[in-house]
Amino acid sequence: MAPAAAIFSSVLSNALLSPIWASRYWRNALLPPVALASVLTSASDHKNHHRSRKEHCWVVRRKASIAYSSLAKAVTTTVSSSPAHGYPEYDRLLPCPFQNESPRVEHLVVLEGGLVLDWISKALDLPPLFVADLIHFGAVHYALVCPKPPPTATPKQIQIYKEVTEPSVLQKRSSIKGKTVREAQKTFRVADANQFVEAGTYLRVHVHPKRFPRCYEIDWKSRIIAVTSTYVVLDKPAATSVCNLISFGRFSGQVLVIVGLEKVNRRSLTLQSEWLFQIRNPFTQVGGTIDNIEECCAMFASRALGFDTPLRTTHQIDNCTEGCVVLARTKDFCSEFHGMIREKRVKKLYLALAAAPVPVGIITHYMRPVNTAPRLVSEDIIGGWHLCQLEVLECKEVMWPAAKVMETHNVEDCGWPFKKKKKVAYECKINLLTGKTHQIRAQFAAIGAPIVGDSMYIPSVMAKTANPSINPFDRKWKEYATEDEKMAAIEQWIAQHGKEPYAAIGLQASHISWDDGNCSYEAGAPWWRSTEQ
Repeated sequence: MAPAAAIFSSVLSNALLSPIWASRYWRNALLPPVALASVLTSASDHKNHHRSRKEHCWVVRRKASIAYSSLAKAVTTTVSSSPAHGYPEYDRLLPCPFQNESPRVEHLVVLEGGLVLDWISKALDLPPLFVADLIHFGAVHYALVCPKPPPTATPKQIQIYKEVTEPSVLQKRSSIKGKTVREAQKTFRVADANQFVEAGTYLRVHVHPKRFPRCYEIDWKSRIIAVTSTYVVLDKPAATSVCNLISFGRFSGQVLVIVGLEKVNRRSLTLQSEWLFQIRNPFTQVGGTIDNIEECCAMFASRALGFDTPLRTTHQIDNCTEGCVVLARTKDFCSEFHGMIREKRVKKLYLALAAAPVPVGIITHYMRPVNTAPRLVSEDIIGGWHLCQLEVLECKEVMWPAAKVMETHNVEDCGWPFKKKKKVAYECKINLLTGKTHQIRAQFAAIGAPIVGDSMYIPSVMAKTANPSINPFDRKWKEYATEDEKMAAIEQWIAQHGKEPYAAIGLQASHISWDDGNCSYEAGAPWWRSTEQ
């Protein structure tokens, strides 16, 4: 008998579910939702009450059967709006955890048609309402035809892929008539829990979507700089997402193959990201991450302004950066603004709080064309690397932010050794000439002046201070005898970098202008200028 479902699963955490499902949250999962307002009023209590690791363990228990047909109808009523603040009312993916779980991405192939919510809930043994919330968050994606598995896939996975993509099988599917296989393998977001998925459909489920608790702490109306008929300018808070398209590198995890609902094979492997790079997401224009379109600036600003249609993102800045962001109200302006960016008709000024002095003038580097963090740069021209240029307009010495200010904004200390001696930092005004991801952060780190609070690049600067020859792209770099030796040196250099900051760093998009300065906007004072002691 043909198996009912086959799952290509990259399980990146030993826990099967987020801790919000453990203990009392699981027991309340299927109860009527509570108002989010009551959740938010008690949010501060979560910071001060840390549960033991034992309590966070997930224990799989047999659940009472649920009528899926009635559940699918109930899903639409579980996500309602509160008249007080306009936020959705549900308590399954909320309250939002204050710390993100390790990513968990599950890959499924449906071999028997049914409702998407039913399939995911049964195949992954997840509570149906939890799956409904994942769909609402935009954490479930599908393709009509399964993409080709990575080279590390097991023989069983390869066999299933071949079975569901046989030409004779595909010819019988009316949904893909007129499409090439490549077109049918494009991935889209599931928008409805009642969506029917036919046999052969590929599903990708982000069980632990990246969360942004900071979104619920912001007075979003106070962050609006300007509102016009075609766009909105927002003073984006740090620790929030504008439009963060996640690029996946390699993940270590487990692959779980399921026949029906019975586990028949489990083995470890390193799952490379070929599947994840094949994402084609038509909804990224409204902001958010690939697994969370709900908790992003565009959505919360839209609600704050009472807009029925979500705002569209026109450009992006790092989650840990604050400052000016332009959100489009119309598709036409979104396209127009993209064109102005391509033609370099948009001027962006930044304020950066550096941990060391920075020379005034143009700084030039070349960035490695690899779309993963950390971003590596070199002062020397390297074939295929991207030009990165910024102009430091001024650099002035200021006091290092007070401990209370750092704590208020959750800025990481990062162990920068020189602040104890001088207790000063350097505020720089920057004209960004090219706009590459992490550009200011990577370039400042390369000249020994990392951004305050930048937990990714500060460790690399400290490592280079201790060992000046550790950076293989430094002008003093040596020639390597073999390509393997060179790659080992690059991997060692990457390992000197830390993790991405989870909150604010000393970087603000302070000014944005276009149309020869006729449209010009300024952000408020950066967090480090706070007078709080």
